[in-house]
Amino acid sequence: MPDARWRLFVYEVINEVNRIPQMVVVVAEDEVTPIDVVSDANYAGLAIADDGQTALIASYAIDRQTNQPRLHRQLFRVAANKHVIRAAERWESERQVPDQDRAAYEMHRWMTRRVLQGELGNPRLIMLKQAINDAKAELDKAGDTPEDIRRERIDALDRAVGALIREVGEGKSQ
Repeated sequence: MPDARWRLFVYEVINEVNRIPQMVVVVAEDEVTPIDVVSDANYAGLAIADDGQTALIASYAIDRQTNQPRLHRQLFRVAANKHVIRAAERWESERQVPDQDRAAYEMHRWMTRRVLQGELGNPRLIMLKQAINDAKAELDKAGDTPEDIRRERIDALDRAVGALIREVGEGKSQ
């Protein structure tokens, strides 16, 4: 590795290690009881309901059972959490994305907002997505099991995906 590139790498690592993450505590309606904590490092997106009363914040997490990445969601009342809205807006504006990745980043942000808006409008979508994740985890665990067991798990995954597709389709037709 050239010396200049090595120095830049070390500089970036030191800055990341020494960086103090920005965190925000999401509180219950009583404005005291904490219900979630989100940092700028794991923040994924925010959606506010059309009535402006509730919002959904998403953050990246690791599932403790499967050790797989997942999207954690927290529904909250806006009136008690205006600081959360301000933090999310600040994090969105501070994100630095290289020009060549800007279009992909903006598309990901847009899709995340749309997904969260959909989940605000239909909380059943979260359960259906979790059912897909659970079925996929079971299929992944199957490994070298007999083909009939693998087929059952593939069918369970197909049913879970189908249920989500039906729910989304019914929501669009209403």
